[in-house]
Amino acid sequence: DSFVSLHRVVLHPALVCTRPSTMCAPAVHAPPIEPKPSGLWFALGMLFLVLDQAFWGLPMPFVALFIWATSRAILALTGYEVPLWLVTPWDTLCCMYLRGHGVRILDADTGASTGAADGLAIPGITSFRGVLLMNHRSWGDFVVDPYQGHCAVVARFAAVAVTCFAGVLGRLCSRVIMIERGKTSRAQLLDMCRSHDRYLI
Repeated sequence: DSFVSLHRVVLHPALVCTRPSTMCAPAVHAPPIEPKPSGLWFALGMLFLVLDQAFWGLPMPFVALFIWATSRAILALTGYEVPLWLVTPWDTLCCMYLRGHGVRILDADTGASTGAADGLAIPGITSFRGVLLMNHRSWGDFVVDPYQGHCAVVARFAAVAVTCFAGVLGRLCSRVIMIERGKTSRAQLLDMCRSHDRYLI
């Protein structure tokens, strides 16, 4: 097995990611994080985050499940190849989240930008087997990173619980490897990860 280390910069207001076209390129240093806003703007920002999380964690997993089932039925009848965003309902939900938030991927080497559903994943990722190392810098990374790697993600029980039905959907689709801090041993984690072609830590 091998590993991939991705380095990218998250910018505001649209979530824009940069990644090297070669999978093990030198690190790209992110700009310094600005101090948190205070007062009313901070409260409004937190309120928006909570509402956004509730929207994508409660009703949207069911919408994604419906879209996935309908689309897969159509593909089965027409014989078209299944795109990455329709492999599981979890992939469909992640893609909807990324498209809904205007996420684009900017390759650091070529400068090419894409917002296409399959273009959000790392080129050639389905032929890769191993662990992906990614550095979370924002709440949105919990969706961006697994979709880029088209892989399962190792997550604490608390993180899965706070995502509500989205976390449950990820577990049912074998896209979330759930651990409990202080209880899950390294040997147990290794056993859980062995059943996946790719996994994200």
